[in-house]
Amino acid sequence: MKRRDFIKAGASASLTLGLTSTLSSRPALADTPTIIIRDVLMKPEALTVKVGQAILIIDQDNASHVIYSETKDMEIKVKIPAMGRGEVVFAKAGIATLECAQHATEIAQITVLPA
Repeated sequence: MKRRDFIKAGASASLTLGLTSTLSSRPALADTPTIIIRDVLMKPEALTVKVGQAILIIDQDNASHVIYSETKDMEIKVKIPAMGRGEVVFAKAGIATLECAQHATEIAQITVLPA
C-alpha cells in the first residue's frame, strides 16, 4: 500500500497485520521502549525491541499524529491525540520505518528482534 492510499484509508481505520496498537493512559515503565514526539521529530530516531514488546509513543507537541509503517509484513497505523500517547507492538522480526502522516520530519527506524 502506498503512503497516499494508506492515508486515504482514514485515521480511524486500523491494520491488524502483525501489530497491536492501543491508546494508553498508563505511566511509562522504566524498561518500556519509548518514542517521544517533540519539535516535530521522533526521538530516538532508532530503537531496538523484541517481537511482542510494546513501544510507547508520547506526543509532547500538542498536535495529533497518525503514526504508520508501510514496511512489508510490519504494517501499522495508530492515531496519537494531541498531548496523548499510543502503543504499538510488532508480531514479526525485521526493520520497520515509522512515519507520521502529518509531519514528514517525524521518522524513526525500529529494529525488531526475535523474542
